[in-house]
Amino acid sequence: MRISDMMRETVSTELSRERLTALIELSGLGTVKDTSTAFGGKPVQLLAAFKQLQQQLYY
Repeated sequence: MRISDMMRETVSTELSRERLTALIELSGLGTVKDTSTAFGGKPVQLLAAFKQLQQQLYY
């Protein structure tokens, strides 16, 4: 397994949707609802921004 593949695997675990709530709380952005409001008030918009961040960082 190449190092880049190992990094992607680790990142996909660390930035998984299941961990989104914990990541938001650790970031200091407030609650999931607060953060969702900052991204337009719809959870789908927050998830889209989260996926876009992953794409920009790791692919």
